[in-house]
Amino acid sequence: MFKKEVTSHLLVTFIYFALISLFNLNLGFALLFLWFGGLIGTFLLDVDHVLLGLDLENKTWWAEKFRFLWNKKKYKEAIFYLVGTHLEHRNLVFHSALFQPILLFLAFFVLTSTSSLFGSGLVMSMNLHLLKDEWQCFLEEGDLGWLFWQIKRKVDKQAQRIYFLTVTFFFLLLSLLLL
Repeated sequence: MFKKEVTSHLLVTFIYFALISLFNLNLGFALLFLWFGGLIGTFLLDVDHVLLGLDLENKTWWAEKFRFLWNKKKYKEAIFYLVGTHLEHRNLVFHSALFQPILLFLAFFVLTSTSSLFGSGLVMSMNLHLLKDEWQCFLEEGDLGWLFWQIKRKVDKQAQRIYFLTVTFFFLLLSLLLL
């Protein structure tokens, strides 16, 4: 399952940055910085899995074992264990409806205030990662309730859809700044 998840994230990232690159061929070698930022950003968003595992307040079975391995300095084994249990992870800080607008604003700032292709690739691929997760969940289950875990009430499907389409629109709008 995890291999499929990684493959799908890489495929979406590759297609997105290939399309962006087609419109920016005049940048030549500099496009490698955009791609490198995109590759790192694709996986950077998943740091919250590690943060959740290291949280001492998290008493779930998988977090206890992850901390045990981490404390024994078996980092590689701990990460692979985390990867194997990633579907059990709930309440991820970076995978939330409150973090996503911050990430979109950060992308706007980087795209309009710097000329860093690496930074642009990084923030856009982080946004793309979260959107890919949302689209996949929306198409398969029709529910994005997991995204609203920080909000202490249930968000109905219509409000989820409006939120989802709004952030997708803003991502596409930001993507135009890369062209």
